[in-house]
Amino acid sequence: MKTLILSLLILLPLWAAPDAPDRLRFSHITAHSVTLHWQDRSQDELGFKIFRDGNLIAIVGENRTTYQDSNLEPDHTYTYTVKASDDDLESAMFAHANPATKAKFIKNLVNYYTRYKKDYFIQVGSDMMRIPMDRVHNNQDWRRTTSESQGYGLLIAVLMAPYDNDAQKYFDALFRFAKKYPSSINPHFMSWEVNDQKGGEDSAFDGDCDIAYALLLASQQWGENGAIHYKDEALKIIDALGKNLIGKESYLPLLGDWVDPDGETYNQYTTRSSDFMLENFYTFYQATNDRKWLKVIDTTLDALSQIQSLPENKTDLVSDFLYYDRAKKHYYPTKRKFLEQEDNSYYYNAARVPFRVGLYALRHDDQKAKNILQKMLRWIKEESKSDAYNIKAGYTLSGEAIGADYTDAVFVAPFGVATLTVESSYSDFADSIYDYIRENHENYYQDSINLLSQIAISGVWR
Repeated sequence: MKTLILSLLILLPLWAAPDAPDRLRFSHITAHSVTLHWQDRSQDELGFKIFRDGNLIAIVGENRTTYQDSNLEPDHTYTYTVKASDDDLESAMFAHANPATKAKFIKNLVNYYTRYKKDYFIQVGSDMMRIPMDRVHNNQDWRRTTSESQGYGLLIAVLMAPYDNDAQKYFDALFRFAKKYPSSINPHFMSWEVNDQKGGEDSAFDGDCDIAYALLLASQQWGENGAIHYKDEALKIIDALGKNLIGKESYLPLLGDWVDPDGETYNQYTTRSSDFMLENFYTFYQATNDRKWLKVIDTTLDALSQIQSLPENKTDLVSDFLYYDRAKKHYYPTKRKFLEQEDNSYYYNAARVPFRVGLYALRHDDQKAKNILQKMLRWIKEESKSDAYNIKAGYTLSGEAIGADYTDAVFVAPFGVATLTVESSYSDFADSIYDYIRENHENYYQDSINLLSQIAISGVWR
């Protein structure tokens, strides 16, 4: 008799651990707290486990990508690990050391700010202050003030308010000076230049754009119960900017109130890349609900992308000035001396682009902005061999160094902000940048861009 043996094979599911999160970064860093951000790479996690120095401190739900850790000790180094998990399995760990909470960034930032105030906050009369445009530490030629310098000073004062009890006093004094010297064309703007306490010039877009943005930040920081109604003052400038200095057809920033939108040489289609102040524009949108500002953001990001896409651009950097060719429907660098010096190259204007775009990308996780920054960073990292001291003071778009024998904080510090928006493979480059800028003091322009970049890098920028 034969026996029939039947085997029943039961296939049990093989459960895989969820994919590990990546791109862990930090923001809103103080001496006692930090906010963690990561990218969710898993489709099936039930939550994320947060470890500090190897100890589980929190579990957050699925699809969460942020966590704030509080009650930290200053002058202490912490290491964080984030794992995706389901009921039984955990992903591989993703760890990132957080040097900021040992107060390295904050302490250096406050020290830098203290020296900046000493060097550049100049008292005028009993109730005004100004930021001298041309001041160098060993040079007494510092009579000139600009709307650009006042804008930087106002931003620095309000952003450093958590570390300076006198910040509001400085802010108000700086704003009173700006108000005293209006543009000769539009009284809502500041005269771009005040020389020997004489204004009467026309305006420059970037100065007024920063002044308005700083006023909105001041409203958030101090409210509206003081002598200056910050938000009302900001809205007046924002309204004037939107009506007069944003191209009605181009949606590009005009260079200033002296530009005829339909002029032959300077018009609404000729613009400056450093005026692409994306975080300012987004904040204006939030304050006014005017979607024009979102259109300006999209337009300026497209302009930068198109400059990067040009076959002759071997660097993925962008030019100081650019124009839109309506026939070809494309953006191009202007000629070399269109308004200033190396206008068709990556020079002292465009050097601010990684800061302006980086700040916006960091705060809003904008992928288009990140793509622009990643291309710029890839080239400059390779060109400098990941050493900030090898970054030169300007480049042609074909890749030739303009300041071949020296570097300059204006060309270094903004890339520090940009590195916060990309993967950790840039960490050594970011460290090199920070080592260069943290105690580097040059003159007004370099130190202003340096300090603003350090504020963003430290997580203080709100």
